[in-house]
Amino acid sequence: MDNLKRHIILLSGILVLLGGCQREQPQKVPLSRNLPDQVLSNATMVFTQNGIKTTVIKAKTVSKWTNQDLTRAESLLVDFFNENGEHTSQLVA
Repeated sequence: MDNLKRHIILLSGILVLLGGCQREQPQKVPLSRNLPDQVLSNATMVFTQNGIKTTVIKAKTVSKWTNQDLTRAESLLVDFFNENGEHTSQLVA
């Protein structure tokens, strides 16, 4: 009888352990249709004309939606230069 109790307890323990090991399917995260196609962080864009710097744009984040032909930038710092490449003004937005 003592041997039977031991087997029942051992079998119960194995069943509990096996019953608790289920393979869970990873949850699918719903994709928003409004997510950008490209995201740049700490971006710097330099524009020139005839080899002379005209504008420098720095942005904390630039997001681009190709299908909407839309580009959005956050935390902008724009430096403007004259026709000689000398700094003339700055815009913060």
